[in-house]
Amino acid sequence: VKPVFMLAEATEKELTDNAFDMVYNWPLLFMLDNICKGTNNVSDLRELVLKQTSDLAPDAYYMNHVTNHDRNTWDGTEFERYGAAVKSFATLTYVWPGMPLIYTGQEVGMNRRLEFFVKDTPPVKEKNEWYAFYKSLNDLKHNSKALRAGEQGGEVKVYETNNENVLVVSRILDNEEILYIGNISKDEVSFHFTENAPEGEFENYFTKEKVLVPAELNLAAWDYLLLVKNDNNNDEQSTKNNDNNQTAEPQNPEQSQEL
Repeated sequence: VKPVFMLAEATEKELTDNAFDMVYNWPLLFMLDNICKGTNNVSDLRELVLKQTSDLAPDAYYMNHVTNHDRNTWDGTEFERYGAAVKSFATLTYVWPGMPLIYTGQEVGMNRRLEFFVKDTPPVKEKNEWYAFYKSLNDLKHNSKALRAGEQGGEVKVYETNNENVLVVSRILDNEEILYIGNISKDEVSFHFTENAPEGEFENYFTKEKVLVPAELNLAAWDYLLLVKNDNNNDEQSTKNNDNNQTAEPQNPEQSQEL
């Protein structure tokens, strides 16, 4: 029998015990929706990501997403539901254990609902800002061992801060760490790590600047950072004076605050 990869449009663990390879991550999608409605919070996200590291069969995955065919048509586009948080939440679905989904038109920033029961036309594929954004995330997903799905992927670590609206999640495997730092709120935040803080030199994935995570950080509303550390690639940089390092800067230039 030719091997096939089976996706269940459901989320129950039992489906992955003997049949399906992947299930929809409805709990994450619904929680992101509810965060924007004010009925879930960052504490819930922390609990969910730790819970989901072990609640499927070892070789099964969650499919992480911010939109799909049902959500787009019946509940609104990701822009309607998440507003300024779209890029932050989409980035989180790549760091979150599992496999990310890109729905029709999402890769070019389609901001309209597709018809469900009648023929509709998807958007023209253009190499715009959103195309570059998702291509960059796909490249990281494909090249990072820490972000591999299932048993081959890296350990999930949640860092604690003094701000209840800040989510810090990383994936760690061998000498590689992929770090997501997000302000999951509509207000600017200042915060610091309360226990173990990320250590060493990281690279801001989108700007390619070398950074050290500062003791105190500021993030604008819904802003975020995606940082990458691979010690195998940093040997030549390890003797540089720390004064030459940049401080970590948020990903949305129009929202950026001085750190």
